[in-house]
Amino acid sequence: MERAGFRPHDPSRVRAVCLGVSIFRLHDDSIEPVSANVSKANLHDAYKQLRQRFSVIKQTWEDEAARRFEREVIDPIESKVLTAIKGMEHVAELMAQVRRDCSDD
Repeated sequence: MERAGFRPHDPSRVRAVCLGVSIFRLHDDSIEPVSANVSKANLHDAYKQLRQRFSVIKQTWEDEAARRFEREVIDPIESKVLTAIKGMEHVAELMAQVRRDCSDD
């Protein structure tokens, strides 16, 4: 997907990568850089909040539908979150290597 003013293969984007930008967040019609570590922390916090809020909901929602929802929707999210976090850690490692490779030293 190409946004106005942003070309995926733009050389200025490569320079941005060398400066440490690893993930882009779309906000309104602009693109903001976000580090992989910040994204990883945000994802982990969001998952933690989901679990906490669902724990509160389970106090009043105690039927078979609730158990099925937890089993089929909530529980599978954990493995997906862990996989995404591992991917973000890998991206952070790659970005560190890119910064080293692009440094002026």
